Amino acid sequence: MSISLYRAINLCDISSFSELSDDELALAAPLLVRLSLRDLPSLKEIYKKKSLFESLRISSEYLSANFSTLSELAVRETRMRRKLSEFSMPKYAYTAAQFERADAQGRLQLVLHQVLSFTSALMQHSSTELLCWELALVYRDDLLVCIYWLLHELPAHVTIAQISEIFIRVENGVEFLLQLISICPALLPELLYSFLENNFEHLQQNRNNLIKGLCDFNAVYANVIIQNLLVQQRSPDLIFKLSLAKNIRNPGYLISLLLELSRESNAWFFKSPAQPLIYDFICQSLRTSNDTDVVTDLVTIAACLDYKIDDLLVKQLAFKPPNPSSKFLSALLSTILLVPTLSSRPETVGWLQWLVKTGSISTLLALSAINSHNSSFNLLTDLVREIIGSRFVIKSVSRSLVRIVLPENVLASFCLALPPTVGLCSRTRGLLPIQCILQLARSDALTRNNLCMRQWLYSQVCQSQLDLHPNLIELIDLYISSLLHVGTSPLPPADLLQILTTKSDYQLAPQLLLLYYFFSFSAALLGTLQKRLSPYSSTMIESIPLKMLLKKAEMSSHRLGTLYPSLIKLAIAQYPHLFTVTLEAFTVKNTTDHGKNFGTDLSPAKLRHLFSQEILDISECDLAFKQLLYSTEEDLINLLDCFASILPKLLEVGVARRLIDLSSDIWFRLNDILPRRLWLRTVNALSKDIGSKYSAEDLSLDPLLVLKCDPVVFRCAPILKIVLTVLSSYLTASRAFFTTKLAFAPPLTENGPNEQEREELKNSLLAAQDSAAAQMLLEYCLEENSDEELFPGLSDLREVQVVICKHLHRMFLDNAALLKLVHFQGYPTALVPIIVAGVPSMHVCLDFIPELLNQPSNEKQIFAIHLVSHLALQFSIPKAYQIAKIAVNVCLNVLDNLPRSEISEYFLPILPSLKRLSKAFPPLAVDIVKLLIKVVQVTVAMITVQFPHYNQKWLTENLSIVQSSDVELLHEAKNVFKELSSTCFVTPLL
Repeated sequence: MSISLYRAINLCDISSFSELSDDELALAAPLLVRLSLRDLPSLKEIYKKKSLFESLRISSEYLSANFSTLSELAVRETRMRRKLSEFSMPKYAYTAAQFERADAQGRLQLVLHQVLSFTSALMQHSSTELLCWELALVYRDDLLVCIYWLLHELPAHVTIAQISEIFIRVENGVEFLLQLISICPALLPELLYSFLENNFEHLQQNRNNLIKGLCDFNAVYANVIIQNLLVQQRSPDLIFKLSLAKNIRNPGYLISLLLELSRESNAWFFKSPAQPLIYDFICQSLRTSNDTDVVTDLVTIAACLDYKIDDLLVKQLAFKPPNPSSKFLSALLSTILLVPTLSSRPETVGWLQWLVKTGSISTLLALSAINSHNSSFNLLTDLVREIIGSRFVIKSVSRSLVRIVLPENVLASFCLALPPTVGLCSRTRGLLPIQCILQLARSDALTRNNLCMRQWLYSQVCQSQLDLHPNLIELIDLYISSLLHVGTSPLPPADLLQILTTKSDYQLAPQLLLLYYFFSFSAALLGTLQKRLSPYSSTMIESIPLKMLLKKAEMSSHRLGTLYPSLIKLAIAQYPHLFTVTLEAFTVKNTTDHGKNFGTDLSPAKLRHLFSQEILDISECDLAFKQLLYSTEEDLINLLDCFASILPKLLEVGVARRLIDLSSDIWFRLNDILPRRLWLRTVNALSKDIGSKYSAEDLSLDPLLVLKCDPVVFRCAPILKIVLTVLSSYLTASRAFFTTKLAFAPPLTENGPNEQEREELKNSLLAAQDSAAAQMLLEYCLEENSDEELFPGLSDLREVQVVICKHLHRMFLDNAALLKLVHFQGYPTALVPIIVAGVPSMHVCLDFIPELLNQPSNEKQIFAIHLVSHLALQFSIPKAYQIAKIAVNVCLNVLDNLPRSEISEYFLPILPSLKRLSKAFPPLAVDIVKLLIKVVQVTVAMITVQFPHYNQKWLTENLSIVQSSDVELLHEAKNVFKELSSTCFVTPLL
């Protein structure tokens, strides 16, 4: 094999032929003969060499051979072999003597026959035995010349793939093929491709030697061979040898390749016979390399071996530099954990003790120790595989090694001493201290050793960022669980307020995490009824801007992961008044004017001065309110108290309606920022008792205090919307307040109510509050004597009625039982047409009106008939018709059973209702007429009894001079009857 000859021929560098030796030129004699036909001047000196005369003479004889005849012979023999089997083919015994005596044509014919014969035999039954070809042993040089000419002149019948398969099985055939390729460089790609295509297992050593020799000719093909062999997962020793040869030219290539293979599932490579080669390379590289990164990579590669790895690692344990690389130490620790046999060695224990003292790779060491203590084989295996970057199926990991050096109590203290990760977020990669604390919390190791993670957790939360790391939420949940079951102390209120009340956007992640802790802690106390721990004070809770923080959470929900839905769930359960429908209905929409500059800076003193004047400057106040409406949230918060204090000024006579509307818009925008603080300031500002100041707890205890305000509020619709919003919020807050109070109530006594009775009392109290609020609002819908003087035209009263009806509608939708309760309690019948027309949910009354009609009280029955008549006009549906029919039947039954002295008191109020029923449902007119006839007959009989000295005819003609309720009933009944006769086509009977 001559690499210089290959390169000269491959590059067509004729001038370099003169630098070749005589043996190399003799080997290239067939090529020189072919080149002589071109008459190249640079080769004339070579042709004159006497040592080449014999080689050139022998090669030149083949120029006179008739290759056409040989081609025909090859075709005939190939066809014959296809038709006949190998055993029926005629046998030709060619000897070395025949080859020697034959001329060039005969030699070519003899070699061609032998090649076709061997090829046919190998195709039928491939053999791993060596072929005994006498020509290849005795006339090797002449055979090389013959094959050279056959390959170039008969490429359709003789290919390099055939020749290679034959000479792979011939003694010293590999060297013969390498010599052949050195004078035929163009055949090298075809030969390599044939080896890669045909994955033959037999004679693998010869093939590997041949491929390695071919890659020595041209190193470019080494990459292709390595990649193809890796894909096919075969010949690992050849891959290593080729890579080692390339590593000489490109240092670091073999290490990179082995490292990449170690990170993939390539056990076939590292568990193969190539292990000794890899081990020797690693040992030699460790002795000669001073680069820490290279040593780390070598240790990682060694972790994949099963060959003498103990001795290799023990040598590395003695390497204790003053400033060790964390990458090297991590790889060495992970590799040690993979070798259980190292557990008993004193060098290993000493190295781990040194590692603990230095504080290096503390997180990895802690996680390894935690998983060892917990006997978490899978987690420890995953940890080791992550460090060394391997995807091997690890069968065993030393779980007792780290446990010896770090007992559980020392380990827990060691982990709590780890510094929190600065800027912790979901993008933070690697092993983190929070993973150590989380594993300890899951296994209750901190609890068993009387340690608390409160301070560490608070520090880590304060140093977290968006996007949130997923382990933070679980760690907070575990800390709260430890508070309930173990007895550790919760986070101090001062620490919570320090973060929750800050206005910096950079603290949003800590704020939301601590808010989640606050919600979860409160919910856990309610769920477990833990008496040892007390909830945070109401004063502290009022200082937290819950609505503002929840709004910020909504804006950043895509960066919070699972925290945002958990926050909303907990907030709705504990503070439902922050999410009432009323609040959302009046929320001011964002506009493009937010942040608009109106030319002046608005301060609390200036705003207070504008509204302290006896006669308001409408233009200045309007400009101030516009600037306030479109101010930033921070400016609105600063002006909240001042704005709430000027609300009573807007109730004075003569204030422009535009200012009142602007104040309502401002209030509802503030309500979306700091609602609880705004509600409290609004109630105290509008309170009828100027000197009294209510607290949030007072209003949660008695929400009806909200309605204890200036009566003018109930004739100013924009301000009334504000009051109703506050009322609705405190009614909802009252439910949560009493639920909390009931949960933390003192233990039950023998004579006291039981749990069920307490719950029933609470529900009764809440129902009484809702019904009282509804009754008070209904009363404000009535027209008062002063309304005509203060509000001419009654337009303000009508607007107030609409606002109250809408609010009642929402209350009835939230609590259907409230609608029934209010109507069973009753209210002035003058409000019935207003409520029926203004509250769309009044149709639900049709469900319980039959029950109301069956009440023994005449007043309730009269109220029910009055109600059903207006419902029949508003909702003309079959169900209303059936209820109206029931009402008429009830009237007939009452007329038969009612004492005669009470008939006029009962029927006189319901006559207009009967007229409305006949108008809504004309088919009922006949029954109503019958009822009227009966009422008239009974009434006439009663009047006759009252005036016995007068005959019935005279009484009938002179009813007007008789003053009696019975006479009035008779008169009204006749009027109704006449109207029905004219409108409903009823025949007059009276």
